[in-house]
Amino acid sequence: MEITQLSMLRVVSPGDRIVQFSRSAGQSLFAAARSADLAFLRIVNHSISGGHYILQECDGGRIPGCSSLPSPGKSYGANADGAHIRSSTVVPWIEGCYFEAVGDDGAAIFAKCIAVLGHPTSTKVLLEEQFFNLEMGDHMIFFNPRDWRKVGEEFTITEVSQRMTGPEGKPYREVSFAPELPEQLRFGFPDVWTNDQVFKMAARHEGFVVRRNTFRDIRRYGVIARAEQGAIEDNQIIGTSDSAITLQNEPDVWLNGLHSVGIRIAGNRILGQLPSLPGAGLSPAIFLDHITNATISDNTFEDLQQGTVPVSKGQDVELRPGQ
Repeated sequence: MEITQLSMLRVVSPGDRIVQFSRSAGQSLFAAARSADLAFLRIVNHSISGGHYILQECDGGRIPGCSSLPSPGKSYGANADGAHIRSSTVVPWIEGCYFEAVGDDGAAIFAKCIAVLGHPTSTKVLLEEQFFNLEMGDHMIFFNPRDWRKVGEEFTITEVSQRMTGPEGKPYREVSFAPELPEQLRFGFPDVWTNDQVFKMAARHEGFVVRRNTFRDIRRYGVIARAEQGAIEDNQIIGTSDSAITLQNEPDVWLNGLHSVGIRIAGNRILGQLPSLPGAGLSPAIFLDHITNATISDNTFEDLQQGTVPVSKGQDVELRPGQ
């Protein structure tokens, strides 16, 4: 195996085993889209070539009592997320599960943004078809990922066109909204995800729960969430290469967002972290970014790279002592 980054040498030693992930031509264990009240009950799996449980725009999804483990003799069991939950409205629930040796996040809960392609009038916008999930009556916000700020306040969708095709063959939708937008949106950047963006306000996973799970030897985050009025509590998170628990807005990196509101992080045991990715620096135990109204209490920290809980651009965040 050729090492192309010399910085990788600082996290390997003679005798270490190297795992190389392939992210193409694989298949997820379970995947569902635009369904409701799905439950995956007490399933045990080994060595999946993709994500384990993928729920996209599925309300009320539940994953209780499942185990995702590497096959005997294998160092890792999957190359993608353990639980990958995108743009649900209410109550994704993950409880009593055991995720071990996962090649991406243990559990990722988020919404995808929709790129702005045009802004012909103050009440009309052209939006890229990818990740489009808006209907009449939905509420949405515009977001500027370059300056990390909302554009205007909340808007209500009054009309949605059928899918159309632009001059370059790119599909898009025309969406009308009220009230008027007070400023011109920006778009046309070489990277479309640098354009201003739209997020559906209802796709916030309201009431989500990640409780009494074990996440062990996770290549990225143990739990990362962008959600509203939920709890991450009483989990064991052992050996992650990045922060064990992260509430982070990422519209400019992975197109994931938006801000988290009303989150309780309590009673978790966070033990040990794997060497950080080359060039990434030391990872804190819990990282909070662009969050409003959160309580972090009674968590236990042991043998960490950096036993801190930094808060970036937070409001009404309460930190209570742990151990």
